[in-house]
Amino acid sequence: MADFPMRPQNVAVHPVPDEQRSRARLAVAAAATDAADCRVLLDCLGLLPDTAERRAS
Repeated sequence: MADFPMRPQNVAVHPVPDEQRSRARLAVAAAATDAADCRVLLDCLGLLPDTAERRAS
């Protein structure tokens, strides 16, 4: 089982403007307690870059 909440299945995904994504990343960075916390929060919001490490998890 994952250490973070799973994203809902079968949910319509709408494009998010770059400015809104940038503001969300800054808000997460300001609220996170450490790098691991920041990564989990960004992943929950779907804001992590698509990397080989992410696809493997």
